[in-house]
Amino acid sequence: MQIVLGISVLLVVALVVVGIKRLRSSAPKPDMVGKEFTLPNGLTIFNSPTSGIDLSFIYQELWLGDNFIKKSLVLNDGDTVFDVGANVGMFSIFLSKELQRKRINYHCFEPVPPTHAYCKKNLDHHIQPSSTVTLHQLGLFEKETDLAIRFYPQCTGNSTLFPESKGNMTKERAQEVIANMLVLPGTFNKLLWVLLHIPFIYPFRFSIVHYAENQVFKSFIEYNLHLKTLSQMIDETKVDHIHLLKVDTEGAEVPCLRGIRDEHWGMINQISMELEDNRAEVEALLTKKGFTLQIEQDPLQKGTDIYNLFATRKK
Repeated sequence: MQIVLGISVLLVVALVVVGIKRLRSSAPKPDMVGKEFTLPNGLTIFNSPTSGIDLSFIYQELWLGDNFIKKSLVLNDGDTVFDVGANVGMFSIFLSKELQRKRINYHCFEPVPPTHAYCKKNLDHHIQPSSTVTLHQLGLFEKETDLAIRFYPQCTGNSTLFPESKGNMTKERAQEVIANMLVLPGTFNKLLWVLLHIPFIYPFRFSIVHYAENQVFKSFIEYNLHLKTLSQMIDETKVDHIHLLKVDTEGAEVPCLRGIRDEHWGMINQISMELEDNRAEVEALLTKKGFTLQIEQDPLQKGTDIYNLFATRKK
């Protein structure tokens, strides 16, 4: 028994050491091909070869979470979806699977070259044949401009125009992450929780999560982007209605909304977006524009200022 326990401890230590070394030594490379991952529901998704954990969190949030999209979203045949910050396309793919035979017109916006390439593969393979999808290699902002975006190969969903918000996890936040693992569905989080509570590891659990999270954001590539406004794209695509506007742009949500001209607000029926320290400003803006708001927090984000918002136009 002692031998088995000793071997188990050594294996766990080896895994932790190898994982940390991998985080520290992974040289960022613009991999345009990606790796095919298989999600628990059998769905295959292309993403950066080192971003499997990132995918697992997105999967849990969409497919396993009890979110507003499942409870409140209304889309009908012929409706239009603007997916701003499409990443690898999982939000639109989730909608397509949920809506099945409905004919939806998707406009997906993903500016980062590698992520755009993965997104195209995923959308081509998974969007229902009855729907149409247009993928734009473009980011949206409050004005037409050129800015640099920081792409994180190990967590592509965190790529951002505002990198100062990344890689600064506190040990208090690490404590919240570990505590929240048991709340989340899926065996992945349970396994991590068990590993971090092995006696040999337990005293260092907060430091391990804190260190690993922050190491992820030290590996990045910067791309210079040409950005446009959402209203410019409404004009260019000639859509007359946006039945769902989804915005998840890692800190650039408010600038994206500021890029909507007054005459276009009435075209938007529903909005799904992530809130961070911008909550008060977004709530004030959308209420002023005639939306009713629902706000919830994902269990993993407990103890943070990150929330999900779903807005519907008042009738």
